[in-house]
Amino acid sequence: ATIKKVTEVTWVWNEHYGKLCGTTGAESPGVKAALEICGRHGGPSRLPIRAVNSAEREALRSALLAIGAPGAK
Repeated sequence: ATIKKVTEVTWVWNEHYGKLCGTTGAESPGVKAALEICGRHGGPSRLPIRAVNSAEREALRSALLAIGAPGAK
């Protein structure tokens, strides 16, 4: 059961994280946004990397809530 849950979470995270890496141009904006959604400080992205926009943030929030990420609101 644990391996199944890890696999389900990993696939959902990788799908959203991969899209954000492509649209923002870097790895950190998706991680920073996920941290903030879960109540942690992610900090701003450095230029020329753009931050996650509101539509991307809401899609990420929905995914984090669906997989039961701790602290996601």
